[in-house]
Amino acid sequence: MLVSEVMTKDVKTINPSETVLEAASRMIEFRVGCLIVVEGDRLAGIVTDSDILEKVVAENKKASDVLVNKIMTKKLIMIEEDKDISEAAELMEKTHIKKLPVISGKKLVGILTAADLASAQPKLIEKISALMLFPKPRKNVAG
Repeated sequence: MLVSEVMTKDVKTINPSETVLEAASRMIEFRVGCLIVVEGDRLAGIVTDSDILEKVVAENKKASDVLVNKIMTKKLIMIEEDKDISEAAELMEKTHIKKLPVISGKKLVGILTAADLASAQPKLIEKISALMLFPKPRKNVAG
């Protein structure tokens, strides 16, 4: 199963010059745990709910005074949409991340989360079951 079949296509983004308060508000509005930080057409980073908790709330900073570019993760780990989800899962496990931006070339096309991978499991089981329970009819060949 490919990443493109499981990923979330409606990726929420934010500009690095916006405040953490704006980021938090957007996360709440869209019920997401991260925003991809974009500057024009360039992917600049990712900001997560954990970043906000650890780098703003826990340090008693005022969210309206802190810019996203001060707390975002700048080194993005990404995956191409045509990769297999097992490769994505391995990458996420190896790098200890739960949210993986998905690209096609250099263009952001989606995001793959741990929840997306978990929801793919029943689809995989369904496909395997179909293969096992309903094999293709064999053609009789005289021999």
